[in-house]
Amino acid sequence: LNNDANCFILGESLFGAGKGCKNLVGLTLGSGVGGGIIINKELYHGKGNAGELGHMTIKLNGMIASCGNDGCIEEYVSRRGLMRLAESFGMRVEEPTDIYNLALKKNPSAIHLFKEMGIYLGIAVVNLVNAFDPDKVILGGGISGAWNFFSHSLKDEVKKRALNKTNIVKGKLGKNAGIIGAAALVN
Repeated sequence: LNNDANCFILGESLFGAGKGCKNLVGLTLGSGVGGGIIINKELYHGKGNAGELGHMTIKLNGMIASCGNDGCIEEYVSRRGLMRLAESFGMRVEEPTDIYNLALKKNPSAIHLFKEMGIYLGIAVVNLVNAFDPDKVILGGGISGAWNFFSHSLKDEVKKRALNKTNIVKGKLGKNAGIIGAAALVN
């Protein structure tokens, strides 16, 4: 019917954290970074492929992404990005959930890693806020479960850089957001 990030933001706009908002941007943080855009309460497709926000460059001459671009946000805040950050911090972990569990145990490296992730994510969100001036930016996906560890540095970065103010929130529908959004497409 549509891609998962579009379904996520549609679900959140109709029944979740974006209910009642006219303009929204959503990011899903997981194996990659997906994006979806709502303009005037409608899912925005552009000429057909709008919302590929994970491929937005946030670091000039940064890590080379699978798409061939360098410095994509996906290379810093997705599963792959977190694992690279963990390796650069000297952490030996198998999955992002291991990093999260270490952060829960107050491991300084894990906490610092999520803080850095929040800064990278904040740079991407600033670009979205400056481009779209949305009512809210909504984050979802599995990695958003670490919200308490990265949201402060994310919001601080946005506050420092954004020309417009916006609310940045975690989605309310959890794993069901995409399913709910997909169901709404056939309504």
